[in-house]
Amino acid sequence: MENFMPSDSDRLFDDPGVTTRLMLDVGDGHCINVEVSGHGPNYVISCHGGPGGQIDPFVRRLANPDDVTLVQFDQRGCGLSTPRGETKSNTLPHTLEDMETIRKALGIDKWVVTGGSWGATVALAYAQSYHEHVVGVIVRGAFLSDPEGFEWFDFTVRQIFPDVFEEFAQATGAGPSASVYDTVEAIFQKGDRANMERAALALTLYEEKSASFNPPDNLPEFDASLCVDGIKIALHYRSNNGFLSPKGVLLNIDRIANLPGIIVHGRYDIVCPVGNAHRLHAVWPGSKLILCDQSGHLTSEPLITAAMVRSLEALCTL
Repeated sequence: MENFMPSDSDRLFDDPGVTTRLMLDVGDGHCINVEVSGHGPNYVISCHGGPGGQIDPFVRRLANPDDVTLVQFDQRGCGLSTPRGETKSNTLPHTLEDMETIRKALGIDKWVVTGGSWGATVALAYAQSYHEHVVGVIVRGAFLSDPEGFEWFDFTVRQIFPDVFEEFAQATGAGPSASVYDTVEAIFQKGDRANMERAALALTLYEEKSASFNPPDNLPEFDASLCVDGIKIALHYRSNNGFLSPKGVLLNIDRIANLPGIIVHGRYDIVCPVGNAHRLHAVWPGSKLILCDQSGHLTSEPLITAAMVRSLEALCTL
């Protein structure tokens, strides 16, 4: 374990933009949006968070486009993938198969796999299933998809951000000890669109406001209608424990025991507590744990950004 100290070389790169965009038919009525950036000889696939998130353009600035070809994709039902918000034929095994479809479609033999939050679960699960095609793994703000992780966000975060929970409660009618997931699920089941949008936006803001070490005064505007689709996916995965066993993504960690890995985590990450990173590092001999002080959950926080830049450089030069 090391406490991260940035240097001048850990700088963001100019956004290279999207060089190739694909819509891949992966069956079951789903089409996956894939974006490729950069033109380097080292391949990296980035898995977005959520469940229910989407491609983050900021990630394109973490890798040197002369060294790295970066692949991002919207998971089933997410972002520009279609049909948006669809939960049928939408499981973690489906996502891992989709990544293999992407790899083959792009003619890639091996790549570095990275992901943050829920994306860390996806990255680790893919590496465990297809380790012969993985050079190394980088995870940020690790979510392990075990019941403790879901319970933490559901009940413990409000003890640290009681004012943020109060805003959620006012928007949804949740009681002080109510599950945030169950509260929103109940509203969704009633089917009133206006109430669904209000609840989806409230849950989105609850996570956004608890994610940063220094929350901005003004959050970006969120489209409540689009939030409904993302929250549908989140509730679907939560109700199925991420389609993993109660041990979450740690169950098969032995499959990547000697695979190089870097775990980047903010010491004050409230969404996914730093204990997750310690637990993962303890059972993954090939991993290196980098702790970022004065940092929360988001890739955009300065120390985490710098640590991710350095980590990508390290694993893309193996």
